[in-house]
Amino acid sequence: MDGSGEPASLSLHPIGTKLVTLTTPTETYVSPEIAPASVRLTRPKSSSEIADGIAYYELDGRPGAEIVVPIGMMGSNSVFQVFTFRNGELISVGAPGDTYQMNLGSSFWVFPGEGILARAMCRDGGLSLGSTEMPTPKQGHVIDFVSETSTGAGEASEWVVSGRRTVTPSEITDMSIGQTHFKCKDVRIKSLTGATTSAATTTSCDSSKDMSDAVRTAVLGLSTKNGWQWQADNADVSSLDPCKTLSFATTTIEMATNSSPVAILLFNKGKFVGPASTCFPPIKDVTSSGDDTVTVTYRYPNEGDTNAGMTGRATLTFRWDGSKVVKTGDVPARLTQLAGCAP
Repeated sequence: MDGSGEPASLSLHPIGTKLVTLTTPTETYVSPEIAPASVRLTRPKSSSEIADGIAYYELDGRPGAEIVVPIGMMGSNSVFQVFTFRNGELISVGAPGDTYQMNLGSSFWVFPGEGILARAMCRDGGLSLGSTEMPTPKQGHVIDFVSETSTGAGEASEWVVSGRRTVTPSEITDMSIGQTHFKCKDVRIKSLTGATTSAATTTSCDSSKDMSDAVRTAVLGLSTKNGWQWQADNADVSSLDPCKTLSFATTTIEMATNSSPVAILLFNKGKFVGPASTCFPPIKDVTSSGDDTVTVTYRYPNEGDTNAGMTGRATLTFRWDGSKVVKTGDVPARLTQLAGCAP
């Protein structure tokens, strides 16, 4: 990770003022302290809860990866810190644009959790911030940034706006790449200074691993439009297998009825890769097909149906193709109309 070609490890610390320690054969590097303002955050309960959401993305257009660490919630907002290894230091990457909130400080990336979907989107030479109103996205707005070397102590970058544009909402809402708030490809097989390293040695996998913390973190990141209160602690994890290429967990809202929304949370080898849909229509059933495929049958009311007697059905297949989830199947126009988006 430090470019030497030697093994390195990343340690996570959910308690205290420093979150990350990078250990190489010759040195130990510790992330900057978390600002006192972070006491307003609901912090993760354990290192595993942080680790399940950690990712390595090329965010600033420079060689080498940045470490994206989910550090908690502030109300319904998801909060991250981003670190990079540069010039022999593990340093913070400041928050761009509207992800910066003055009351927390520039080292916190804050994404809203209600009424809007905001994502940091990787692109060649820089970073874009996309946003669209939910639950029925009609237009997407994107601000492009380039990174300049920061003059601030302990920070890696300053972000400069290089353009603004309007896009189709699907450019922002497509969850086949990255995670809910980052539309980027994970580059963890590269070192943090850009040198390619060999992939990690395959180790045995424990299908019985407790995934409750990872599921809870995923549920807390779901949209709370319409006042929905998702059951973060009562999700169905019976079909979730951290050893499978693609598996799932499901949850619904408090005081659910037959027509209530259902969230299908997709996991690749135990890592959350996004919900199957961002509009969460009710389902008839969801099943795993082999190691890499999940099949979902959605329910919806045809003309004259009651919510208790929905006769409409739409079956979609979600398959992991090696780097992302690929969706296939026909979505009836009526389901799209009722759900507010195409599942």
